[in-house]
Amino acid sequence: MAENERPVGISILGILSLIIGFFTAVSGVRLVLSSPFYLAWAGPVAGAALIGIGVAEMAFGGGCLRGWHWAWILGVILLVLYALLFLFALLTEIAFAGLDFAYPEAEAVLVISLILFLLFYLTRPHVRSYFGRT
Repeated sequence: MAENERPVGISILGILSLIIGFFTAVSGVRLVLSSPFYLAWAGPVAGAALIGIGVAEMAFGGGCLRGWHWAWILGVILLVLYALLFLFALLTEIAFAGLDFAYPEAEAVLVISLILFLLFYLTRPHVRSYFGRT
């Protein structure tokens, strides 16, 4: 593989991150603009957080496609935060025996496994070298 050639997995990850980030940011804008009165300030705060996550996800996606050095760092940070979020969701779901989903534990374990795989992929030598990391 040529030194500046983008790995296929990074192309896929970059495109998916752009799409997911866009829809996350749009969801945040919708939450800010249409929060019901009973959510008071919680809706806009959660919406602003979603907008921030969406923008960060889009920045990571664009950085993946360009091979920017900081995109690798941002991707690792986002993936670690997502893993912690889903681990927290898994633990609280088990503790409170949630009734909303058919198999919430399986869903959380699947997502955590995917996140760990993506973290593993980002640490492969050819991926690290694409981002200018040795």
